[in-house]
Amino acid sequence: MIIGLTGKNASGKGEAAAYLKKKGFEYHSLSDILREEATKRGIEHARENLINLGNELRSQFGPNYLAKKNK
Repeated sequence: MIIGLTGKNASGKGEAAAYLKKKGFEYHSLSDILREEATKRGIEHARENLINLGNELRSQFGPNYLAKKNK
């Protein structure tokens, strides 16, 4: 079973993820992939920068790029 969590800042995604981890689910964050790529490019990990980078990568490689890279 795969469960995806989305939502605005401070909407409780992290709390829901922590609960699911306690129940034995694995946790993968697509934001972690963005932070790794930003580091490689020398980009500050500011929210706006990560949003722009994510949009760029999805535009260049397709909408499921981050999910595929997470495997």
